[in-house]
Amino acid sequence: MHTKHALPLLLLAYSLTTGAQRQFVITGTMLNDSLCYSEATVKKVYLTHEVNSQEVVIDSATVMNKQFSFKGEAPEVVTPYTITGFDNGAVQLFLEPGNIVIQPFNAQYPSHAKVEAHWPTTPSQNIKDLPMKWAKKECNALIV
Repeated sequence: MHTKHALPLLLLAYSLTTGAQRQFVITGTMLNDSLCYSEATVKKVYLTHEVNSQEVVIDSATVMNKQFSFKGEAPEVVTPYTITGFDNGAVQLFLEPGNIVIQPFNAQYPSHAKVEAHWPTTPSQNIKDLPMKWAKKECNALIV
């Protein structure tokens, strides 16, 4: 009877741990929260993703003190998303697990925003644990 329930419990435990590993947090700060073509300020921003050639709003965040954040579970595959709510473009990023930081930017020109990703690491995922030959080959491949 115990082995009959072991597989479902193992699958549940695995899904809970992999879900936790897929968590993302996006934080953004605006130097200036004024819109480009009006005197209004950015009040709300939207995390969007294209599905079947349609922009779909995944989440929204209220802007407080020129800052906003999103939290959730990243898709299985690194995927392009945008942050909208500006009247002159959007912030583009790739949604992936970890902390994604949008460096302080001017809301009048959101497409100029710089995005940094800080991936969660475990000792086995740390770059210093990779063989140097492999890491060098990958770096050279990226340069080409």
